[in-house]
Amino acid sequence: MRPISVTGFCLAIIATSVLFADVIVMKNGDKLEGDLDSVNDKRIGLKVDGVEKQLERSDVSSIHLNISLADFEKREKNSGADIKEAIAFGETGKSKNVAIRIVNAKVGKTNAKTITNPMAQSELDNLNLEIAIKNTSERKIVRFTDQSGFFSNKMLMRDDVENIIQRIHFGIGVDVIGALTKDDEILPGKEVVHVEVFKVPPPKTEWLMLSIDLSAFGDSGVMHFKIPAEKIKGFKK
Repeated sequence: MRPISVTGFCLAIIATSVLFADVIVMKNGDKLEGDLDSVNDKRIGLKVDGVEKQLERSDVSSIHLNISLADFEKREKNSGADIKEAIAFGETGKSKNVAIRIVNAKVGKTNAKTITNPMAQSELDNLNLEIAIKNTSERKIVRFTDQSGFFSNKMLMRDDVENIIQRIHFGIGVDVIGALTKDDEILPGKEVVHVEVFKVPPPKTEWLMLSIDLSAFGDSGVMHFKIPAEKIKGFKK
């Protein structure tokens, strides 16, 4: 399995190019990178190199946030509350329509496919999570929707000292092998394993907290999963 070439869809380049900025895609195809500052019914404020730009909302196609919605991050910031209700590694959290558990966490290359290479690998090591998702409803079909209106990202990860662990998006033309897409269906009673990719946590990390916004599966609420560092294969403290 060879790495994606630099001249093709290089995972490392694509990942690092979007990790540290919010990206706004305009309807004319232009992309703007900066820090999302404000959103209202008519305008979107984006700080680019310290200068705020006011964009007409009607001209914007989508917003791709560095981590998650501002209100989602704020709601999840109280780590003390999270720890009390956190689901242990390997244990199952249940909501109205889904049951979720983390089945594997490991540091290593990420397997992906591109237009030119169906057996590609990232050049850098990442934190690869395997998350089992079971549809527990009798009739409802569950789909993974990682987008809500203008905003994306339904999973937020941080460590024991409140560092945000960046979720990696590899860009158009690169698909992580094992990751669910909006076209995948989880039928009633069926279970699938979804792959999520994050940056490798800093050294000396004791544990990670993964918060999943259940609207990604058509449910409501948030589940918190605690991942002890010793459960992450290949992670060197």
